[in-house]
Amino acid sequence: MMEAREWAQEALRESEERFQSAFEHAPIGMALVAPDGRWLDVNPALCRIVGYSKPQLLATDFQSITHPDDLDADLGHVRKMLDREITSYQMEKRYIHKEGHLVWVLLSVSLVRDAEGAPLNFISQIQDITERKRAEAEKGQLEQMLRQSQKLEGIGRLAGGVAHDFNNVLGVITGFGEMAKRQLPPDHPVQDRLDEMLKASARAADLTRQMLAFSRKQVMHPRALDLNGVIEGSQKMLGRLIGADVELVLRLASHLGTVLADPTQIGQVLMNLAVNARDAMPQGGTLAFETANVELDLEYVRRHVVGRLGSYVMLAVSDTGVGMDRETRSHIFEPFF
Repeated sequence: MMEAREWAQEALRESEERFQSAFEHAPIGMALVAPDGRWLDVNPALCRIVGYSKPQLLATDFQSITHPDDLDADLGHVRKMLDREITSYQMEKRYIHKEGHLVWVLLSVSLVRDAEGAPLNFISQIQDITERKRAEAEKGQLEQMLRQSQKLEGIGRLAGGVAHDFNNVLGVITGFGEMAKRQLPPDHPVQDRLDEMLKASARAADLTRQMLAFSRKQVMHPRALDLNGVIEGSQKMLGRLIGADVELVLRLASHLGTVLADPTQIGQVLMNLAVNARDAMPQGGTLAFETANVELDLEYVRRHVVGRLGSYVMLAVSDTGVGMDRETRSHIFEPFF
């Protein structure tokens, strides 16, 4: 009888050693967690995933490093396990790394009970899936960009056709208007009306040029450009556009690099942004234009999908207006919105 008990104890000890060895050397994170969420034991892989040492984790609970938006779902699964509604669960969730960034994990949890059925601890397996989630996000962004590109291509073809036809009509209006001005005496009362008609025609011609530029049927003239100079040259015009209630602030970097761009297009961008900012600040505020030399590194390119490594000039425009709601943000890159 004694030998059988000793054999059983030895077998139990060997089993515990095998489990502990597998626990410590597992390539994925593993943890024993108390029913209230306290870490009872964690392996080195989990420590690497979340950036905390073993003593630091054992002094706290899983709730403290779980992203707040994922906590209710996680605790809901825990309650169902404790209430015997489920025996295990799996979910994707986010941990907050010790350095502050988010880590996506695939969490698999089961519950161990004692002989009487009382809960002892949870066994958690934690697999780092951050790279997979990042790849999925990048794929989604690329697919969205492709859909947007295809949509804009169709609109561009339509805009180009309309602009060409509209230009022909404007040519007739402008031509007959100028002929009428020459045939009438300078002091004729209709002269003022003809001037307004020609001004409206010129504004319409500007619109068609924008449409042709969007449809890529108007030839751009990019050249080496001092962006600071373009902004400073537009300062008076921008001031008139935004009005006296909005303060225009320029934060222009010294020794700014040159950019290859069409100055007319850059000026149009500045004007459109200023008008949008003004409309977002009906009670007044501040509109700021800022330039800087920036370097896009590998991490930035990976996170933002677009762009290539290298040196760039940044133009940042900010205002103190009311901002945009979700619906407006979904349309901001649509032409003529």
